[in-house]
Amino acid sequence: MPSARAKTNILLIWLVSILVVLPEAIVLDTRKHPIPLDTIYLTDCTYTWSESSTKIYQLFLVLFLYVAPFLLMAVAYYQIAKALWNKNIPGSSEMNHHPSRTTVSKQNGKNGATVRLIAANPSCEGQIQSRRKAAKMLIAVVVIFGLCYLPVHLLNALR
Repeated sequence: MPSARAKTNILLIWLVSILVVLPEAIVLDTRKHPIPLDTIYLTDCTYTWSESSTKIYQLFLVLFLYVAPFLLMAVAYYQIAKALWNKNIPGSSEMNHHPSRTTVSKQNGKNGATVRLIAANPSCEGQIQSRRKAAKMLIAVVVIFGLCYLPVHLLNALR
């Protein structure tokens, strides 16, 4: 059943994508640039509908294709990063009182007394470090998405 659900989601994504750009496919038209050269490189696309309709559509595109995904990613990745940043590693509390420490017993050679030393558990410390790296990577993905798509949507909105 997971493959059927995946296929349904893929189909839904394609349908929504087609519906979002369908207005441009219908109303865009090409025109030759005013420079008197006969070349196809100097043509541009123009909207055949009113300027107010163009502004509304561009605002919709910015909200639907940039702002909404950016906010959804930011909220979801923040929650994931917060959980990854947490020092409590599931399953390690049964072994020790502190998840990143281990207790080592050592017998003193002079009087035979047992000394309990608390040392850092390298596997837990490594796991914490890798989880924090993953959290930083998730934050970086959101920031890079925002920075890379901002110029495109800003130029389209200003155009």
